[in-house]
Amino acid sequence: MTPRLVTLALLMLMVSPAQADSRIETTGVTHTIRFVNGKLQLPDGAKVDKPKCWRKAKAALKKYDPEGWAVYREIAKQDERLFWLWLACDTPMYGLPVAVHESVHIIGNTSKASRNGQRSAFRLMGGEMVSLAHQDLVPRKAIDRYLESWERDEYRANYLEGPGAEQGLMSLLDELNAYVYTLSSGRALRPTLEKGYSSSSRDGLSAFLRYLQLYVHHLARAEPEHYTALRSDPATLRLIARLWRDAEREIRRASHVDDLSVSDRPRLKLVYSRAGMSPLKALFRSTGVTFRPDMRMAAGLDLDRPAAKTTGSTTQVYIINGKRWTEAELVEAAKTDPEARQYLELVRNRKP
Repeated sequence: MTPRLVTLALLMLMVSPAQADSRIETTGVTHTIRFVNGKLQLPDGAKVDKPKCWRKAKAALKKYDPEGWAVYREIAKQDERLFWLWLACDTPMYGLPVAVHESVHIIGNTSKASRNGQRSAFRLMGGEMVSLAHQDLVPRKAIDRYLESWERDEYRANYLEGPGAEQGLMSLLDELNAYVYTLSSGRALRPTLEKGYSSSSRDGLSAFLRYLQLYVHHLARAEPEHYTALRSDPATLRLIARLWRDAEREIRRASHVDDLSVSDRPRLKLVYSRAGMSPLKALFRSTGVTFRPDMRMAAGLDLDRPAAKTTGSTTQVYIINGKRWTEAELVEAAKTDPEARQYLELVRNRKP
């Protein structure tokens, strides 16, 4: 039997220049990184070995992904190890989309535009830096109540529970922007994806489009003062509109590629439903800021088409957080492990 491998990437870096130390975890190793003179650095003496696959990974990044290459060159001016941290030589694409995603977070948090944490800064596609006054409004965990039962997956566990759930609008937009890069890099680096592998490059982006809609819905429904403040902030509205355009562009470019998504179709159907889009359209109404989502996206993506089926002679193998699982193993582990149960639900939601 030929195994079919699916990678589910869980990406989250919670850092703020206001913190003296931040801890990040990758491939089972926890690293402590600090801000020194406004720049994010590994502490003196920290040993982060150059990955064995770095030469191949670097060549692939330079050849196939100009946007990701530009991100790498920017963060390498601080410390190349901040990029190496996220690479995983035994995963598809060497983990490069993850490294690009996390590097975008770091670049924004450490840029001059952030004014040492006094403002929120975003490195947008193409290299433009946008800086906004902090407006976190309410914690993003407030949207948890609006999720469908099948949406209680690993994205919910990582972003709407625990410490990350306390972060608000700026962090939500920061993640949305970083997931635009994840899909951009995943699509660009697809020539390096071995036959039989799949990647979740598109899933995180669809999750955060959905989370943004629900966040605005919650403000309109339960936080009228915050909702009014957001409607009165043209800079933040322009950023939301720009991120939405960037996201749609990357989703459209990857729309014909089944192996760049695992579970995005059900979520995108919600995003492009009339009820899903209504909160954002209402937010922008009469503000003077243009927001034009492409409502033809749903038809263009053929969201009612089931995910590609594997052949009868194929065993599906999922790579989740660096560990390989067959569905049978997930079923067995789910009996006692809540985390495995979440992954099993995600896998089953992917099926037609």
